[in-house]
Amino acid sequence: MQAAESLGASSSRGRARRRIPWRRAGAAAVVALILAGCAATQPGVVKRPPPQPPRRAEIAPVAPTRAHVWVPGQWSWHREQYVWVPGHWEVPPAPGNVWVPGGWMPREGAYVWVEGHWRAR
Repeated sequence: MQAAESLGASSSRGRARRRIPWRRAGAAAVVALILAGCAATQPGVVKRPPPQPPRRAEIAPVAPTRAHVWVPGQWSWHREQYVWVPGHWEVPPAPGNVWVPGGWMPREGAYVWVEGHWRAR
C-alpha cells in the first residue's frame, strides 16, 4: 500500500515537473509580447522638447573584453517623460563604429526623439 501511495506521489510530482516548462514558455511568451509592444511604439513627437534633467555621474566598471566600448548613461524619452538609461559595456556591431547618444531631431515643424545608436565613422 505504501509503495502504491509513494508511486502515486512521485507520478503526480512528475506531472508537475512536466508542466513547469510550459509555464515558463508561457511566461516567456508574455514577456516577448510586452517587449514587442515597446519596440513598436511610435517615437515621441513634440513641438518643443522639454529640458533634460541633469546628467547622473557614473563610474565605468572594468571592461569585460578589449572589444567592448563603454556606452555612457543618458536620459531617454519614453511615454512622455525622461527615463534614465544606465551606462553599459557593449560590443560595436562593426569595427570603427561610434556610439551616437539619443536626442531630439527636428522633423516637419516638430521634434522627434531618436534613440542612441551605433554609426559608421
